[in-house]
Amino acid sequence: MSKTPTVSVVIPAYRHQAFIAEAIDSVLRQSFDDLELIVIDDGSPDDTAAVAERALANDPRARLLRQDNAGSHATINRGLSMARGEWVAILNSDDRYHPDRLERLLAVAGEGYDFLVSDLRLIDQDGGVVSDPGHWFNTMIEGFRQYARADGPVAGLLYGNYTASTSNFFFRRALLDRIGGLREYRYVVDWEFALRAALEAPERFTYLIDEPLFDYRLHGANTILSGALRGGAEIERMQRGILRERFGVPRALLAAMHRNHRHLRRHWRELGEQRVERFVRDREADVALLRDALDLESSTRQQEVALLKAKLAERETALAAHKAELAAIHASRSWRYTRILRKK
Repeated sequence: MSKTPTVSVVIPAYRHQAFIAEAIDSVLRQSFDDLELIVIDDGSPDDTAAVAERALANDPRARLLRQDNAGSHATINRGLSMARGEWVAILNSDDRYHPDRLERLLAVAGEGYDFLVSDLRLIDQDGGVVSDPGHWFNTMIEGFRQYARADGPVAGLLYGNYTASTSNFFFRRALLDRIGGLREYRYVVDWEFALRAALEAPERFTYLIDEPLFDYRLHGANTILSGALRGGAEIERMQRGILRERFGVPRALLAAMHRNHRHLRRHWRELGEQRVERFVRDREADVALLRDALDLESSTRQQEVALLKAKLAERETALAAHKAELAAIHASRSWRYTRILRKK
């Protein structure tokens, strides 16, 4: 590995023993082979590291490192700091590259770009392509594409994260000296970094919107599927930071936007609470009617009494569930928004 490679590929790996071998293979079998592969196992408790070691065996372009769990952004940043190539790519350990991805991106980069992303395909846990346009992920990405087509790649990225993942990143290593590495986000680490790159030099950022050159795997344990509230809070914090850094929006205006968002959230929360309260009142009325009916039943109508008791139990169960939901809403109000405001 004495020769300096043209491209360095960094794979951060964590708990992906079922997918890591395929991810590694998709790099080592690229049509462009002047590359190095850096795989960092981020303290996986399963056999991810062992599977990776077997997949890397006998290829001098690749190396495996192990570390205590540090999180996605820290793991990727470590890999980027070790990269020797002029160009750097990232591939998450559950995704995979198309065979000519690196060759194609390098060719386009020669037209004067520093940061490139491509289109993607959605695949399932077993690697099958999910082509249904009605699938929620495909629908979401298509909405982002439409903005990029209409307004250009940078403006489109302001609307939504069509990159989908750090697996889509291909950029000049020198860019890190200008914008820094990935920041400590859990849900928007990829979007925030891509926005900084795009806004730093918009004319050197491009999106190969009609070329799906990597496969994004949705398998049930993806970060995108968890933590909707915290994810929304991170998006708001990120967007406020990007606005300040790039556009110099006055703090008073940012504060006004935040206040308005808070009022809107409170309004929707109150509407939700009102719906739950109405449901509880209606179910209480149903339970009262059933109890009255039971009181009127004679001992000779045991079968009907049993049916009414079953209905009563069903309604009481629903009532208890919705009372619990209402209690949870009230109990979490201050915690949720205190947590969000602390991150601002």
